[in-house]
Amino acid sequence: MFLIEYRIIKKLGEGTFSEVFKAQVLKTGDFVAIKCMKQKYPNIETVNSLREVRALKRLSSYKNIISLIEVIL
Repeated sequence: MFLIEYRIIKKLGEGTFSEVFKAQVLKTGDFVAIKCMKQKYPNIETVNSLREVRALKRLSSYKNIISLIEVIL
């Protein structure tokens, strides 16, 4: 699996279950949002089964929905 390298710029927010950071893709210079879950997951299948991840994978083709670039365990 190809993993994109990022540079964290700043923390945008924090909730009960996750933190969101503004980051830059090192190769392209594009800016992205990275959501880091606070809970630890045992495997990638568990992460992929989360309702939020499933919804983003399904809806990424819509122009008004943020695109899911990758999921990292």
